[in-house]
Amino acid sequence: MNWRFKLSCRLALLRGPLLAAAALAACSSDRPLSTSPSFDITAPSVGSVTLTPTVLSMAPGDTARLSALLRNPGGETILGMAVTWATNAPTVAKVSASGLVTAVTTGNATITASAGGHSGTAAVTVTGSMVPVASIAVTPATNTLTPGATVQLAAQLKDASGKLITGRTITWTTSSSAVARISASGLLTGVAPGSATITASSGGRSGSASVTVSAVGGGGSGGGGGTGVPGNIYNWGFEGTTDAAASGAFVDSHNLPFIGAS
Repeated sequence: MNWRFKLSCRLALLRGPLLAAAALAACSSDRPLSTSPSFDITAPSVGSVTLTPTVLSMAPGDTARLSALLRNPGGETILGMAVTWATNAPTVAKVSASGLVTAVTTGNATITASAGGHSGTAAVTVTGSMVPVASIAVTPATNTLTPGATVQLAAQLKDASGKLITGRTITWTTSSSAVARISASGLLTGVAPGSATITASSGGRSGSASVTVSAVGGGGSGGGGGTGVPGNIYNWGFEGTTDAAASGAFVDSHNLPFIGAS
């Protein structure tokens, strides 16, 4: 038996205890074993918030867009961080979540943009009288729908020079709520067959749209036709039949006449 063979045998005998000792040392270590890399992700530190422009002179009804520039303490630009917008005088000037300022009435307001514990401001001065509304156009101008169907209407306000006016309050009305309803936001809903006029008003001016509500399926053929009332079931006179449900009477799903219907 040569020395190389003897050495390999001894190493084989020592291999098991050495591996066990290494495993024991790893288990007793204060540092936990990690099977995946860890990442330390922290939000960037904000050093300053600057608004552009810093001064706005507006008339009631005007709108203007502000932008916020965020920098870290080293002066580098920060991108993608959420900004919170606020106004100290919403009756003078409002600001949206995206920094759109709308002048409401004469006066002064301060718009503030905040992020990461820092903020920047812009001064808003609203002067002059509100630009008069010269015309209102309602779209779509013509509408045809069935009972229960809805259409969103929009009103476009313009001044005497044709410039679009935004930020004004619009009042919606209908000439016949039994035919068509209109919500405060301009959502048109068909109620019953017939015709109606929808009107949008603001600043002493108005615009209108027409609506025609048609019965689902229209009138039948034969002994009689008619217009329906939503929620009722109709059988409009089939020629040659004597069934009470086919005489033009109002009947329910069980073919029973509605009391008081005619």
